[in-house]
Parts: sequence; C-alpha cells; structure tokens
Amino acid sequence: MASLGTTLTFLLHQQLGLDTLTHSAGTRFKKISEDFSDVIVMLLGLVLIVGGVSMISAKWSLEQTSPVLGFKQVYLYFLLPFCGFFIMISPFNRANVEDKN
Repeated sequence: MASLGTTLTFLLHQQLGLDTLTHSAGTRFKKISEDFSDVIVMLLGLVLIVGGVSMISAKWSLEQTSPVLGFKQVYLYFLLPFCGFFIMISPFNRANVEDKN
C-alpha cells in the first residue's frame, strides 16, 4: 500500500518537498531546480524498475508462499516495476496536474 500511495503522490505532484529556496528565488533558479528534480525522480523510477525485475528473477524459483495471504510472495514484487514505471513518467504528467489546479 505504501508503494501505491507513493506512486499516486508522485503522479499528482503532491509529494513532500523543501521548496523554501525555490519560492524565494527567481524563475530561472526555480526552472533549473524543477528540471533537476524531474531527472532525479526519473532515475528513482528507473532504479525501481531495474531492481524490481532483478528481484522478481531472483525470487521466482524459490516458490515461497505467503502464509497470511496464501499466494506466492514473488507476486508482491511485481509491484516494484509497476510503481517504478509510473514514478518514472510522473514528470511528464506535470502539465496535466497543473492545469487542473
């Protein structure tokens, strides 16, 4: 649930941030910091995709079953690349979110 919630906050651009510097700075600095932030967010999404696929391939043959949920634990790891993909594309969704606000 935390992964899905994090992904949703990135898609809606409601994540917590320290934007004290950008509010007091000029528009050029604000644009540079937003671009830098977008690159970092896309790298985070890429790390989640690559790490999630790696974890799925490593855990696939273990056949571990969750005692509480009753299905293979490896299915939970599919959430990582899924969330990583949506986090990675979230900077491109900025215009749609800003238009609605």
